[in-house]
Amino acid sequence: MQVGDKFNTTRDACEAIKTYILDWAESFKTVASNKSRYIIVCKDANCNFYIWAYKSSKDVVSIRALDPYICSPLTYYKMK
Repeated sequence: MQVGDKFNTTRDACEAIKTYILDWAESFKTVASNKSRYIIVCKDANCNFYIWAYKSSKDVVSIRALDPYICSPLTYYKMK
């Protein structure tokens, strides 16, 4: 996952982002989710992780910003 990745729909972007995060055993919370954008951040307030996916005027959804995780997956051990 990197800035510039493109998807046909916001739903496709959402699924790809969730798969990416779960593959790394990380956790997240959704800040905004609708037909034109999908924004998530890390559950840990000390971590700067975020991903912003937006729909452009050409109806293509792309990753506009991404800041990688700095926290360990152990942060989420036994977290619901």
